[in-house]
This record gives sequence, C-alpha cells and structure tokens, in this order.
Amino acid sequence: MTLAVTAVCMVSVFFAVGVVCLPLPDSGPHLANGWGQTVRLRHLYAAKHGLHLLINDNGKVHGSPEQSSYSLVEIRPVDTGCVAIKGVAASQYLCMEGNGRLYASKTYMKDDCSFKENILPDGYNIYVSDKHGTLVSLGGSRQRLQGRDRGIPALSQFLPRVSFYYGFGITWKWLLQNNTDVKARFDLSSAVIKCL
Repeated sequence: MTLAVTAVCMVSVFFAVGVVCLPLPDSGPHLANGWGQTVRLRHLYAAKHGLHLLINDNGKVHGSPEQSSYSLVEIRPVDTGCVAIKGVAASQYLCMEGNGRLYASKTYMKDDCSFKENILPDGYNIYVSDKHGTLVSLGGSRQRLQGRDRGIPALSQFLPRVSFYYGFGITWKWLLQNNTDVKARFDLSSAVIKCL
C-alpha cells in the first residue's frame, strides 16, 4: 500500500513539474468585435500652454488652442511600451525626423513613427521617439532636445483628453462614411447610426 501511494505521489509530482504553462489567448470584447488591439481615441493637450497636437492633411504637425477633427488621434500599441499616433481626420501617422522635427506620413514606418509612452506622476504623458530618443514637442527644436538634459518642457507634456469638440458627432459620422481606415474598424450598425 505504501509503495502504491509513493508511486502515485511521484507520478503526480512528475506531471505537476512537467506541465507546460502557456499564456492565455488574447480575449475581450475588442477582439470579439474584430478590432484587434486596443485603440484609444484622444486629443493630446499640452495644458500648460493650452494647445492640442494637430495633424493636418498636408503633413504638417502643430498646436491649436481648439479641439477639432484634426486634433483627434488614435493611440495604438505597436510594441511593449511603444505606440503609434495617427491623426484620424488626416489619416496620417505622427512621425519624427532625426533632428526631432515632427511630420505626418500616410504610411507607418517603425523607425520614425514609434514612440515610447511614459506617464508622469502628475498624470501627464510624454512621448519619446523610439529611434531618435527625442521628445514629441509642440515647441521649437531647442525645446525638443532640452528634455535630454534639463527636464521635460511644458510643450512636451500632454494630457490625453476625450473629445469635447462641438462638431464631433458630425465629424464622427463623416469619418464613418468617408474614411476607409475608420470603416474597416467599425461596424456601421444601426446602433452606431442612432447614436449619431
């Protein structure tokens, strides 16, 4: 009897140690609806100066005191700790040249369009180019480079804000009807149309 109990215990230990642990598959309502990764729709607001990051159709990136359809961005994870930022209305990615100058591109390029997202203790977010190590900033070139050695400039600290843009419902409806990227991600069901 003791031999049988010992054998069963040894087999149990063998199977307990020999089990391969696999991660759970990704799950959640965003995957069940075909959305893939979690995407945040936000306005990046440099509150200390009252400017929203704006991505125009012409590829220019600058600040605006007002929320608009061009200040609404998608923040999408592309790697651990890294995100891509895409202007929804312009359908262009925020990118950075080697000298820190911001521009927009219709195509995502990992080297220029990936940013490390860091949340500061005061709730602000900063975005640092993964390749160039330079801060995303609405200020000039000196301010972009200042973050490397003198602290974080105010125009590089963003609050990701939910939209309060008055024309957002109209803009959202327009995006659902006219923007192929948005159409591909969202179902134009009657529930969505009723909300608009």
